[in-house]
Amino acid sequence: MKGFLYATVRPESNLHWRVVMRVAMARTGKTALVTGASVGLGAEFARLFAADGHDVVLVARRRDKLEALGGDLEKTHGVRAVALPEDLGDREAPVRISKELDERGIAPEFLVNNAGFGSNGAFAELELGRELEMVQVNVVALVHLTRLLLPGMLARGSGRILNLGSTAGFVPGPFMADYYASKAFVNSFSQALWYELRGSGVTVTVSCPGATATEFSQVAGNDKSPLFKAGAMGATAVATHAYRAMMRGKRMAIPGLRNKLLLQSLRVSPSSVSLGVAGGLNRTSDTKGIRSTKRVRGSRREPQRIQPRASSVSLRNGLASSRARTSSRTLVLFQLRGARSSSACSGQCGRRQKTSRRYDHGSMAKS
Repeated sequence: MKGFLYATVRPESNLHWRVVMRVAMARTGKTALVTGASVGLGAEFARLFAADGHDVVLVARRRDKLEALGGDLEKTHGVRAVALPEDLGDREAPVRISKELDERGIAPEFLVNNAGFGSNGAFAELELGRELEMVQVNVVALVHLTRLLLPGMLARGSGRILNLGSTAGFVPGPFMADYYASKAFVNSFSQALWYELRGSGVTVTVSCPGATATEFSQVAGNDKSPLFKAGAMGATAVATHAYRAMMRGKRMAIPGLRNKLLLQSLRVSPSSVSLGVAGGLNRTSDTKGIRSTKRVRGSRREPQRIQPRASSVSLRNGLASSRARTSSRTLVLFQLRGARSSSACSGQCGRRQKTSRRYDHGSMAKS
């Protein structure tokens, strides 16, 4: 690729200065549309495209962050950055985005469906409107935008689509049931499209990261869960891995050795074990159980909170009952062996007594 060399000088410390040489790629004339581009993975994807000389269309709700990011990309990489503030929770948002692109004469070569969010808690107690909005953003808007932009890519015979799935899409997730189900859809939908588009010049890649250090965990409310306490990958590493996989036309990208090992373990684990593990990782100290009603004599129905039994508790109870059964069986065996040994002993002792008596009688006769 053609480019030009430029240098920036920045202080490494109070005493040392370092000259950093970078190659700024010439503009390719291709455009990437990135949703959820204001922060986190979306902003990282925008930087990667701009660094390769691609113009970018930034879609998110917060106009100020989009404009700040776009201005930085234009200044740093010399590309064109268009900010389109839209809320993908609105069903008509994808239509407005497509119409805006047509009016500006922009035909995206790359589409990154990155926008999405999650929630944490028992599904029966979560706000219904928020859960429906999650399905709209994570699933419906992704399908809608893909369907609107895909025909143009097919007509040109080239294009790349990157959908943000998750390792959560490979297993049901108690206390994040809606989010896990939405990512299961994205994982499945993306792989099916990849197969359908073979030989067309257009590819679909699904990136399936695990816990990632972005605003997602704070919005979802599970930043204090064991899943995120165990450690999260950096947004730059996850975005770079997904970006390279998309450019190569790969079907799926799973960043990080830990995530790869996790998926391998899920393939050989019973579903009951996977459910228990997922529920334990998603549960936080603020996660509440399910409220049920129990009739009490002499009063109206009184709400009672039932706390779900943790998998570790059930495991301990199972081990305890197993040990108890083993102990009882061992006791019976010991009793049987004791009875047999006592009967055998009595028989042998009787024979010894008879022999001794015979010997005594003989000795007495001889005497």
